[in-house]
Amino acid sequence: LTLLGDGKQATVDVVGAAGILCLFAIRHMRGKQVVAIFPWTNAAWATLLGYFVARTLLSDSVGYSISTTLRWIMAFVVFSLFSSISRVKKHDEEFARGFLWFSACTVLASWVVTFFEPLGRGLPGMNLLYPAYGHNHVANIIVFVFPVALYRLAERKDKISFLLVLFFGAALVFSFARGAW
Repeated sequence: LTLLGDGKQATVDVVGAAGILCLFAIRHMRGKQVVAIFPWTNAAWATLLGYFVARTLLSDSVGYSISTTLRWIMAFVVFSLFSSISRVKKHDEEFARGFLWFSACTVLASWVVTFFEPLGRGLPGMNLLYPAYGHNHVANIIVFVFPVALYRLAERKDKISFLLVLFFGAALVFSFARGAW
């Protein structure tokens, strides 16, 4: 999904939704609960989604409203999936480690296609890795992972955590993205 580019958003939505549904199916097959823990959150989500459905029916741009409503439904499904996972410190650490690895690999791939231009020519114009049209969307990931790296440094105070903070800080600065500031 990282390389598909901006014009392939419908593909990203479909693949993302299928991935989320697969995670739900795996969780359900293991006999785990797949609903938000607090009933008031379910009520809040139902109200919000009801609003989006009503707005879709009354919209002058029905296609765009359907797309927006589907994205909010996917947000609800992701929220429900993650809020129903038991809050075990081991799971939090595994998720943070995976997010740090994914982000580091994405930043490194971005640097490779930026510095070795022939490698980036095959990518669509607007994609996550290559700065184009005044945007560098890899900063969207860095903005989310930087606090995770800072938290890891505060908790562990080791050399690797310090290097991660420096790495993501430098990546944020050298992305030259408006969204990074």
